[in-house]
Amino acid sequence: MKITGSGSLRPIGRIRRMGPILIVALNLALASPAIHGAAAPESPAKGPATPAPGGALGLNLDYLRVRAVPADLVNAQPAATGALVLDLRFATVGTNDGFSVASWLASRARSNAPVLVLFNAATQPALIDALAPGYLPAGVITLAPAGTTLPADIVVDVSAEADRRAYEAYERGTALTSLVTTTTEKQRFDEAELIRRDAAEAAGKSPEPKTPPPPSRGRGRGGQPPPPVVDSLLQRAVQLHRSLLALGRLK
Repeated sequence: MKITGSGSLRPIGRIRRMGPILIVALNLALASPAIHGAAAPESPAKGPATPAPGGALGLNLDYLRVRAVPADLVNAQPAATGALVLDLRFATVGTNDGFSVASWLASRARSNAPVLVLFNAATQPALIDALAPGYLPAGVITLAPAGTTLPADIVVDVSAEADRRAYEAYERGTALTSLVTTTTEKQRFDEAELIRRDAAEAAGKSPEPKTPPPPSRGRGRGGQPPPPVVDSLLQRAVQLHRSLLALGRLK
């Protein structure tokens, strides 16, 4: 089944076996906005070698980033207690080790504790081949940016550059929760501003607009802070997990 932000659902194969409620959950996960565009991604900037990173995304959902297969899968297997986001974007694989991912998924994924697999066009071909629908068990859902050669279960309209930038943000220390949260900054009215406006209105005058502070370093156009980096692929995986949880499909 291929799903896009505005596309229709065509349940086939293992997705159909997971039940019609999953189709409802996938529709719910498509309700949030996505970033548009697609291009071949570049490899992210490499930092110091560290163990495969991971973390908690809340509500019994874990995250595991795999940079190299099979080493990271062997050395950083999370406890199989709940759902998992397995990030294979930009991952490399040893010779003849591509299908070790499929074996690992078969031992880890459950219908009530699914594994949500992220990959992109920069994931090594041997790994992408192992993510073909015929090799994956029920309980595995794949997500990829638009333009990836292998059709994923969920296709997210995010550009290759935005996907790479979000991937690198986590490598540089940005918290997982920040990468999946979209915030809207609103104009702030503090107590002094309200008193000034009330005084102007009492005098029959229109309150003069408050002079904005001068732009500071690190701010974008108009002196506003740059928009936060959002990992659209990871965000969609979290939204899908929350939808399945609300429908009572997860343990």
